[in-house]
Amino acid sequence: MSILHEWAADWGVPAAAIADLTARLVRGSEPAPGETATSEGWVQAEIRKECAGKGVLLWRNNVGVLKDQNGRAVRFGLCNESKRLNEKFKSSDLVGVRCTIITPDMVGKKIGQFVAREVKKSGWKCNPADPHTAAQLNYLLLVASFGGDAAFATGTGSL
Repeated sequence: MSILHEWAADWGVPAAAIADLTARLVRGSEPAPGETATSEGWVQAEIRKECAGKGVLLWRNNVGVLKDQNGRAVRFGLCNESKRLNEKFKSSDLVGVRCTIITPDMVGKKIGQFVAREVKKSGWKCNPADPHTAAQLNYLLLVASFGGDAAFATGTGSL
């Protein structure tokens, strides 16, 4: 069970509300008419190209564990300080920042908004019952809860 579903059960949030939230986090999940499903790598390249014209900087967030020259495990990537943390929160494939202009009532300054996209191949469908997907969803919800822009993406149009 994902953290989202545990929280929803604790607070009595209806399953329909959780399904709606999950659907809103899955941006661009339908291929364009006539488009066939394409690879995650292709989708990622298209999203990064789209960023160029939208004031968004995204970088690849590789996550894993390797051994150093002394045989010690070295963890890398966001939200990967420990195996236990990585099992609950799997950080997104692409992370970065969007320049956002604050409205006049907020002094008129610019801020950087954290952006995270978990890239999936075209036509992918979210299955929160899958533990890996649930951990990715947990990360997206955590980022969104702090005002970040976080979503699954299966094509351009998610920024």
